[in-house]
Amino acid sequence: MIDLVLKIIPGILIATISLWLSTRWAIKKFYSEKWWYRKETAYSEIINALYDLILYFKVHKEDYGQGTGYSKEKEIELYQNYINSYWALKKAIAIGSFYISKKAQAILVNLDERDILDFHNNPSWDYYEKEFTDHQICLNELIIIAKLDLKEHKI
Repeated sequence: MIDLVLKIIPGILIATISLWLSTRWAIKKFYSEKWWYRKETAYSEIINALYDLILYFKVHKEDYGQGTGYSKEKEIELYQNYINSYWALKKAIAIGSFYISKKAQAILVNLDERDILDFHNNPSWDYYEKEFTDHQICLNELIIIAKLDLKEHKI
């Protein structure tokens, strides 16, 4: 009887340890994948917001007081996208460090804290040109960082 128990216990012990280790590995992998998707979503939202802001500034920097040449409906759509993107970017600056890298967060904070031309005391095309350039630089830097960050934590 003791011989039988001594033969069964190591098998049960090995099976239990294997089950525990594989469960632990599966849970860790699950949370790692979930975190990667959240990080990817955060970067996507920020990049899309920057793109919409850049598009808005591009359209207005080229009008030189002559109008954009777009229909009223298209201008309203561009403006609504601009407002939504502006607040999405503000949110990302405030809480983005939870998901994005410190480098990416620093770039967004620098964009937010930079000197902005006074819209009322400068020609509008100068204002929009500066905003376009600043946001384009931020977007280019952020894309590089996002690629590296997401590749580094790829599932």
